[in-house]
Amino acid sequence: IVSVIRGVFIQETFKVARSDDYIMMRTQQQANRKNEEKLRALFDAVDGNGDQSLNREEFERALGKPKAKAWLQAMGYAAGDIHSLFGFVAGGDERISLTDLLE
Repeated sequence: IVSVIRGVFIQETFKVARSDDYIMMRTQQQANRKNEEKLRALFDAVDGNGDQSLNREEFERALGKPKAKAWLQAMGYAAGDIHSLFGFVAGGDERISLTDLLE
């Protein structure tokens, strides 16, 4: 009887562990979606001329503000050197699209 109880206990433990993994995955997916929505909103607000891309001036002007830096850091992005950050995200074309920003 002890072996049966132990077996049931172990089986239930594995069910809970699988459930916890699923909950953890769903929570991370929701957080990723929220971050993406925030980045989309930021991009739309910063894209001054509406061309669906950011040039260096638009990017640095927007992210040079203390509130924007704090927001980026709260989302887990380093905002220390905006000039280097632009170069990293833009690559060689000197423009950042929304896709560049989200990747």
